[in-house]
Amino acid sequence: MVTNHGPRGFKDATPYNHYSLLRTIEQSLGLACLEFTCDTANVQPLAPLFKVTGAIPVRTTTASEPNSATPSPMPTEPITYTAHTDTSADWSVVPASARDR
Repeated sequence: MVTNHGPRGFKDATPYNHYSLLRTIEQSLGLACLEFTCDTANVQPLAPLFKVTGAIPVRTTTASEPNSATPSPMPTEPITYTAHTDTSADWSVVPASARDR
């Protein structure tokens, strides 16, 4: 779990599942639990990972946006086809209809 607040370097051996996040949100907002988040034996809230500790903030820098060209929405692709190919080695050439050209 990555958070911008809470204990730094905290390791929690509690087994969590995807219902744990939902239960954490429910508890934070004072909502009633949904069917599977009410299973208190198997669903633990992530509250220990979000506990505000007053830790000193870590200074970070923001990466600048790369200066790259914006791709066009529709690249230009060459459209070519073979007008005539001989039949050989048991292969038959079937020419495209005029409609397909």
